[in-house]
Amino acid sequence: MLGQLYTVSFAYGRNVAGAPDPALATVSAGGTTFNVSAANDASFGSGHNMLWKTGSFSFTGTGSPTTLTLAAVTGGNGGVFFDKLSVQTDGAGAVPEPAAWALMIVGFGGVGATIRARRRMIVAA
Repeated sequence: MLGQLYTVSFAYGRNVAGAPDPALATVSAGGTTFNVSAANDASFGSGHNMLWKTGSFSFTGTGSPTTLTLAAVTGGNGGVFFDKLSVQTDGAGAVPEPAAWALMIVGFGGVGATIRARRRMIVAA
C-alpha cells in the first residue's frame, strides 16, 4: 500500500560443509536490500547442529506490487539457507480504498436515518 511501512524479518544459516567462505546472499523488497554474509566459522554451528542468525529491514510501499527476493550472490554447495521469513506492517498510515470510503458513508447515512426515525416515533407518542 502506498506510504505504508513494512518490516521484513528472517532467520539465516549456512551449509557448513563445502559452501563458499563467506557464503553471500541478498534479501530485497521495495528498493531496499539486506546483504547477508555467512562466514564458515563456529558462529553458524556444525553439520549436525546448525545455528541461525536473524536479519530484518524496513521499506515503504509504493502503491504497486512489490516482489520479495532472496538471492545467492556466490555459487557453491548450498550457501545461505533462510527460514522464518515474515513481512509485517504496523498498520499506521493505512488509507482506505475508495470502495471502503463509499461503504462507510452509506453506513453513516443509515445510522443517521435510524436516529432521525426514532426521534419522530418519540414525538408522535
